[in-house]
Amino acid sequence: MFFAAIPRRPCRLPDMAMVQNKRLRVTAFSAFVGHVARGEEAFGGGSEMDLWNTARELSRFPDIEVRLLTFAVPSASGSHDCGNVIFSKVMPPAAGGYSARACQRLSMLAFYLRLFRKLLFVPADIFYAKLASVETLLVFLVGRVRRVPVCFRLSHDIETDEMRLRDQIFRGNSWLSKYFINCLKSAAAVVCQKPSQAAALKPFGVPNLTVIGNAHAFEQSENVPPAGERDLVLWVGRCHPLKRPLEFVTLARRLPHRQFALVLAPTNYPGAQEIFTTVEAASRDLENLRFIPGASKADLAPLYLRGRVFVLTSEAEGFPNVVIEAFKYGVPVVSDTLDLDGLLPTATDRVSQLSPASGFCVAGNPEMMDQVVERLMHDDGWWSACSEQGRRYAAETFDARRIAEQYRHLFQSLAVGGARC
Repeated sequence: MFFAAIPRRPCRLPDMAMVQNKRLRVTAFSAFVGHVARGEEAFGGGSEMDLWNTARELSRFPDIEVRLLTFAVPSASGSHDCGNVIFSKVMPPAAGGYSARACQRLSMLAFYLRLFRKLLFVPADIFYAKLASVETLLVFLVGRVRRVPVCFRLSHDIETDEMRLRDQIFRGNSWLSKYFINCLKSAAAVVCQKPSQAAALKPFGVPNLTVIGNAHAFEQSENVPPAGERDLVLWVGRCHPLKRPLEFVTLARRLPHRQFALVLAPTNYPGAQEIFTTVEAASRDLENLRFIPGASKADLAPLYLRGRVFVLTSEAEGFPNVVIEAFKYGVPVVSDTLDLDGLLPTATDRVSQLSPASGFCVAGNPEMMDQVVERLMHDDGWWSACSEQGRRYAAETFDARRIAEQYRHLFQSLAVGGARC
């Protein structure tokens, strides 16, 4: 491992006086965060939304400079609020025209070299990275070369499991998955979405762990309709095998007297096209299910405001942004298998005696799923109590302004402390 042969020297950090008189420069690479900043949400997932909401609010602090390296740069004359974020364009891999695998690899290699060079010379006091990927490994490598501390943000539970990292992210390459874990061990900080991720990383010897929630904007969700104006059982997500959207179609078939809406954004994940086609075809047979092949943030808001119940069918997640969105709009969540670190209490056999909560986990029991959904659909008082709990929890935990303040304190502590490279 020639990367490991690069000596670990003390980070080149500004002293306290410099930090007090100079803006701290935080630089991050994200391929599609620029598209999200332009309002093209279909290009990004939850990690891009989290980064963008955090970066925009963080850039408003006078002592922080935020720079995003990305494929698409928003127009200066655009109508979107970009805060004071500085964008720097990185040319993406050449698209199309490459049928031979060797040509595709050369295209990716050229992209990695461009990114490596960009990272070498871009202004940075702290590198911020997200998602287990070759690009993130390059950020860690350049951080070591330049003696700039790297803060890594976990985006999924898979990133805490070396076997799944190897098989599902690094396509069977055990060397890359091991090197990624070693990078986490040397990171100045590893930011987890929830405590269980930090607990999963501790056995690997990752020392600098902290927990910060996903960042969401809350300005446009202050007034939400009451129970009587809501009639939808809702599912929102990108097409991925782990999200299991077909389970939602099955639920709609079991409850034909309820109205369902399924928003499934197409993706290029392996196996996603087959899943998308299957779900679309199965939805056509159900009069009570509306299938929507992806939607913008503006189009999703009315659906959330009509949502009476949000159903989560994923078998693995980080902390799902769609759940935060549901809470934000006052929609209680019913999860098939995930309790989100105990946030969603497990439903018992006596649904009528369940105390109000922001949502519930049914532990893979389809009959329990039906019963919890039914009670949320017809019990207005209980639904209202559940809805209010979710809204309050989301505002207290995921407001982007509060999240940005947490990152500001973290980055300042790295700049004036003994952060490792």
